Amino acid sequence: MATTFAVTGLKELSARLTKLGLRVPSVVGGALYREAERIMAEAKVRTPVATGALQEILARRRGA
Repeated sequence: MATTFAVTGLKELSARLTKLGLRVPSVVGGALYREAERIMAEAKVRTPVATGALQEILARRRGA
């Protein structure tokens, strides 16, 4: 005995997944940037300050 069924809404599902996929890079990029900021702030606090040169090296370079 064979069972058959029909699936509807695949075009709509595909369109929504494509739209969601387009947002992922900016959302993930923003989260990574915020986490890097947090790590950099902590690194500056932990960096020894004899001349300040090491702390000056810890700088933001977005896109680098």
